[in-house]
Amino acid sequence: MTETNGTKRPGRILFAGDLRKRRHTSFYILKALKEMGFSVDPVDLSRPEAGRRKLSRLAAGREYLCFIAVKGEGLDPSAVAGLSAAMPTILWYPDFIMFDWLARLIPSFRFFFSVSRDFQDEARRLFPSVSCGWLAQGPRFHEFKAPLRKKKISDLALIGNLAGEYYAERRRMLSGLVKSGNYDLKIWGPPLDRSMMTDEEYSLLLPYHAGRAVYGRRFKDVVLNSSIVIGHDSVWNQAGCTSAKTFMVLGCGGFYLTRKGGFEKEIFRSGEELETYETLGELREKIAYFLVHGDERRRIAEKGRSTVLSRYTYDRRMGEMLEAAGVLQEKKNGSKESA
Repeated sequence: MTETNGTKRPGRILFAGDLRKRRHTSFYILKALKEMGFSVDPVDLSRPEAGRRKLSRLAAGREYLCFIAVKGEGLDPSAVAGLSAAMPTILWYPDFIMFDWLARLIPSFRFFFSVSRDFQDEARRLFPSVSCGWLAQGPRFHEFKAPLRKKKISDLALIGNLAGEYYAERRRMLSGLVKSGNYDLKIWGPPLDRSMMTDEEYSLLLPYHAGRAVYGRRFKDVVLNSSIVIGHDSVWNQAGCTSAKTFMVLGCGGFYLTRKGGFEKEIFRSGEELETYETLGELREKIAYFLVHGDERRRIAEKGRSTVLSRYTYDRRMGEMLEAAGVLQEKKNGSKESA
């Protein structure tokens, strides 16, 4: 451990990720590492050429406990291989698609973590030692000194994008829902683009759209002041996996009614930390039930928040990865120190 101004710190980490916006996963992890006591030298990969130059300059001028990259797009595999010869290198891939650039990059790291059990199986042909590092939540991102409003926003909320083929099933679900009943629903996401959906979908969903996406404090505001947050995860069929939004909604204390998926039993359980549906009919039935059973809804939401804060935070996730890489060692009293 090093000491600065009398304060002991675990050491310095070299970190790379997309840091353009505070809502990106990379920014959450950077903040978690700093809150764990590490000094962190960040490299922004949103501008790959500038990022590679900075990475080379930092690596040549300092000693680091390790190098951590989130997703890693824009990194040079040969440069990472050079880092791997000098220190533990960790790639955490918070996505579900094996791109060509990723297949070339993975073998240059010493440790690779995937958020999906299915993706781990695919990655093992390139990298025999693949570990699971699920997505998580940064609870401190949703704790604010200013009071949140205490006024109900709507019965139902859906937070997410609706544009393009990737979200076609989500649009069909919402269109079917609003055609089947008169719901107090607000959709929070980027403004609707008529060219990215059918005319019927646009005309059906536009009256329910709030007109903007929500992040940070506004995200928590919507979650806590909506009776039910509806989810329709695009990665529902990935084994042992769910999106970051699931962790965020539950971590904020919201009641989440989401699409049944591969995360159940291993991460969250339906009826315990959240509720799930498979069909539009089941979604409608559960909406009707939970709108009038507030105590049960609140019990599930409280359990979900407790589970996230105890098991699925970014500082905990980073601690697990650093331990696996031999950077952190657990002491007899349960605390951790750099190796």
